[in-house]
Amino acid sequence: MRLLLPSVPTPLFNGVLVESEPCSGIADSLLEVEERGLRCGLQVRAGRHTEVEEEAAELGLTARVPMPGMVVSPEGLTDVRKPGLEIVCVDDERGLAAAAEVAAAGGAPLEFTQALFAPGLLRLDGFAVYLGRSDSVTVTAAIGYRTNNDVGIFNVATPPAHRRRGYGSAITAHAARAGFENGADLAWLQTSEIGEPVYRGLGFRHVEMHFLLARPA
Repeated sequence: MRLLLPSVPTPLFNGVLVESEPCSGIADSLLEVEERGLRCGLQVRAGRHTEVEEEAAELGLTARVPMPGMVVSPEGLTDVRKPGLEIVCVDDERGLAAAAEVAAAGGAPLEFTQALFAPGLLRLDGFAVYLGRSDSVTVTAAIGYRTNNDVGIFNVATPPAHRRRGYGSAITAHAARAGFENGADLAWLQTSEIGEPVYRGLGFRHVEMHFLLARPA
C-alpha cells in the first residue's frame, strides 16, 4: 500500500506499507515519493518480507526503526486514573489546535502536527481526540479511532515539562476504555521500544513487530 501525506513529510507517512509477499513495484513507488522531494519509508513486518527487505537494502534504505505492535482486551486493561487530570473529548477546531500544540511540544514541527489534527477528523465516524488538563493547563493528548470491533490509539503526547507524572498512561487507558464502551473488544497501538514498558504497565502485550526502513538521515 502506497502512503503519501506531503503535509507531514516524514518517512512514517510517505512511502510503502507491505502486507503481503511477493510484492512488486517497491522501487517505482519509493521513487515516486522521493521525486516529490519527500523522505520515504518502507514498513514491513519482522521476519515476513525477506525479499522486500533485501531489495530495500539495495535501494539504500538501511536505517531500521523498530515499531512494536501491542494489544489489550477489556478485561486486561489496567484501570489507570490520575487524580486532578480532567480528560475531555474534543468537539471543535479549537480543541484540535490545542492537541496539535501539545504534540508539537514533544519535538515535532507545529505545521506537521496541525496536519495530523486537521478539522476533518471531527467528521470521521469512530474518531475521537482527547485532551488531558491539570489545573486548567493542557498536559497531554491522544487519538482513539474505532473501526468495527477494535480501537487504535495514536499520537499519545505529553510535553516534556509534564512527563513522568502518569498523564500519558492515564489518557491512553481512557482512550482504550472509551473504545470498549462503544463496542470495541480490542485496543491496539504501535510504540517505540522505549515506550513499550509504559504500555505493558497498562496491560498491553506485545504481539507483532514492524520495522520502518529508511535512508540514513
